[in-house]
Amino acid sequence: MPVTKRTEDLKVINVQPDDIVSLSIIIGNAQIGSSSVKFKFSSVILAKGEIKDLAIGKGSDIRGRILRVATRVLDANTATNKVIVTHHFDNASPADSVYEDAIPEGQDVFTLLVDYSFV
Repeated sequence: MPVTKRTEDLKVINVQPDDIVSLSIIIGNAQIGSSSVKFKFSSVILAKGEIKDLAIGKGSDIRGRILRVATRVLDANTATNKVIVTHHFDNASPADSVYEDAIPEGQDVFTLLVDYSFV
């Protein structure tokens, strides 16, 4: 199964010390997919599969850490090869990071890898 891979530059997310930060991942364009979330340099996976309202941690506890989010999207929509993935953080700024791309003809899967640094 041919895979298209996109790796984003490190993204900075601002958090407040007393706020609990959570993450939801939305896959658009009637495509289907799954994600894996963990802190960089840790072998512990916080969650995988559908990510909705995943508590990442208290701002003071996650500051200085890097969250790694990997999302794989299967090109299931026969009407388009376009992919939209939204990472939504509650109690963080910016709240939304939207990634748009297209899976080239002959490819089946799109992989997006993003690291977020909490400050």
